[in-house]
Amino acid sequence: MRKICGYVKNIINKRYRANNLGLHCHCVETREKLLELLEKAKQENVGVLTINNYKSLKVYTQVLPLLLDKDIQEYRGIRLIPSIEMPANFNFTNLDGQNYNIEVHILGYGVDVEKEELLQQFCNVKYKSINQEDELQRLIKIGHQIGLNFNNEDAYLDLNDDNRKFAGRAFVQALMKNMEDNFCQENEENKNKLPFELRTNWRAFQNRCIKDLNSPFYLDMASLNPDVNEVIDLIHKMNGKAYLAHPSSYFAKIGTPNDIHKAFENVVKFAEDFIKEYSLKNNGKTCIDGVEVYHPSYLGNIEVTSEMKELVKQYRIGSSGGTDIHVDKTLSNDETVSSDSLGGNVTKKKIKKYRYLRKKTIEISKLRGKIIEINNRNTER
Repeated sequence: MRKICGYVKNIINKRYRANNLGLHCHCVETREKLLELLEKAKQENVGVLTINNYKSLKVYTQVLPLLLDKDIQEYRGIRLIPSIEMPANFNFTNLDGQNYNIEVHILGYGVDVEKEELLQQFCNVKYKSINQEDELQRLIKIGHQIGLNFNNEDAYLDLNDDNRKFAGRAFVQALMKNMEDNFCQENEENKNKLPFELRTNWRAFQNRCIKDLNSPFYLDMASLNPDVNEVIDLIHKMNGKAYLAHPSSYFAKIGTPNDIHKAFENVVKFAEDFIKEYSLKNNGKTCIDGVEVYHPSYLGNIEVTSEMKELVKQYRIGSSGGTDIHVDKTLSNDETVSSDSLGGNVTKKKIKKYRYLRKKTIEISKLRGKIIEINNRNTER
């Protein structure tokens, strides 16, 4: 009997050894885009996938039931872990003594899809929103004040393409009409221009300008969100595990080598301050379960990654990692679900290393069946 059990165990281990993990993914909530993400995962031999859409489980509860039997058969080798990503407000004092709010993101792994109503009620009450039209006008005004060259009308193009749902994207679109005037060349420094990477990734404008305390475009976005402890409590009430997402992404790594070094030092200070406040070691009520130690925002900084690993070890919390891929209208071919160079070595670890996540993995067919059953039950009510 022992030999048989050992033989089965070896088969299971071999199966998981071949599978990569995609522990941080985003997907537009349509059947087409979900299939696009699943196809990329299949091509990369991803066996376990989490789709962490912001404040939403719709990709599971509304889109997954739209998959056809042939889709289920095509991607039967991929298992899902229902997950979310939630913004929260954290007060931080950096190495220069500046005290300000940071919009941090909390990953909720393995949340119960049956508790979607609880999530919706929380979001309706706890989150505030800004008027995107007013925000776009603010960005346009600042852009002209600092001498950027663009036409206001260019920020209002593609109205039928949901462009203005995010004012930052619309604004960067206008700036990109005059690349040479508005953006630095690669490895060039010019205080009168925006960093080079902003013209290659419009999402960076959000993190490196709007959320950067030292940027003329800075806006206190964090105050629109609930406190961290409220978000962690919500995730726990939904039977999930709460992980601090990409701590390195909250600090812009631009400027001189000294500026970049200082940014990474602030990453470590922030992570330590956060973990101290929300770890079980110092707080018996609201506690974080882990930290996303591997993420593209670390830029391959081995020293900082090592310090992060020591922190999670010291405070006895979990670690995770992912590429943070966004499957949307701007998806580029080089985005990946599990790339080691982008997401960190954790995406190559065997699933057996994640005991909690392993228990939460569900075959697509079974999860779809469960959700259809839940939806039917709710309809009958």
